[in-house]
Amino acid sequence: MIERVNILQAQFLFRSLYVPDDSLLGYLLPSIQHTRGYQWHALSNTALWKQLPTPLEDLTVRTFRSVKKAYMQQRLQQRMNGYGSKLLSQCRPKLSIDPILWIPMTHQERSRCIRWRLGWLPGGKPRQCLIHPTCMLTRSHVITCRQIHQRLCLPISISDPLSFLLNKLPTSPRVSQRYADSWRFHWPTICSILFEIDQLQHDCFPQETNSSGERFLRWLDGNK
Repeated sequence: MIERVNILQAQFLFRSLYVPDDSLLGYLLPSIQHTRGYQWHALSNTALWKQLPTPLEDLTVRTFRSVKKAYMQQRLQQRMNGYGSKLLSQCRPKLSIDPILWIPMTHQERSRCIRWRLGWLPGGKPRQCLIHPTCMLTRSHVITCRQIHQRLCLPISISDPLSFLLNKLPTSPRVSQRYADSWRFHWPTICSILFEIDQLQHDCFPQETNSSGERFLRWLDGNK
């Protein structure tokens, strides 16, 4: 939230530089910019505003947007590397809308992907695993329990194979044939694994599923 506050404050200050000279703010600006006690001076002490090049009179919209994007990327990296950011550190390390929010899939498939991202699958009150009663149904356990590394053909050195592949989801159906073929193998498997974890969370033994991810595969083939 602090990033959003800093951006809104910086945008207000930036726009104030271009108000008409005959406006009240334009008339007062030369005196309040560098005078302590005024709100304009207080807002100018934010992290984003301090990163803008000087003189401010030469600041363009393009430069402001570039600095704002660099600031957001910097803050994202800091949060991903910070203490207690285990789930965030498994997400894409760049500023973009996660494809799991918009690529074609059923509501159930999207729900499971999002819940896995948020740590809600498995989640809720800690419970025992139905398959391994001596183990708790945790994120790390289901990765081993459902043999996710083996089923996705990924090395065990990858701590979260599902997030690893979700980070590589294509943002356009225009991909190479080899890349598309890899997703024709991985995506149905991902959907099946998430379905099984969802069943375990609801105290049901994993069963066969028809969650084959057909909508995404049709989109990948260009047949929306």
